[in-house]
Amino acid sequence: MAQEALGDYPEALASFKAARERVPENADIVVNEATIHYYLGDYAQALALLEEAEVLAPEEANIYNLRGMIAFEQEAYGEALKEVERAIQLNSDQPYFYNNRGLYRLFTGELRRGFRILI
Repeated sequence: MAQEALGDYPEALASFKAARERVPENADIVVNEATIHYYLGDYAQALALLEEAEVLAPEEANIYNLRGMIAFEQEAYGEALKEVERAIQLNSDQPYFYNNRGLYRLFTGELRRGFRILI
């Protein structure tokens, strides 16, 4: 995790891959590895890893939030909103999800609703 925070993505990827080899059933590790691929712009690999994570832990809200972030980057704003809504259903205590929902609503034309969420 320290490598990720420092922006050392190749080292972070190596660490997460090693961790996943030791504990392959840990969905958090898979989501973290997917996050690094997202940061690197490798959305296809990130999405493939998120599919693996969903099989392991379909109730993990970060899976859907990250899918929403990828959809947003691909300008699929409606899909991004759908994914973050699922994340919020699973974990309504994460303010970051609400921030993303507000942003996605702005981009889907729901300006008033999006703005109210963001302020």
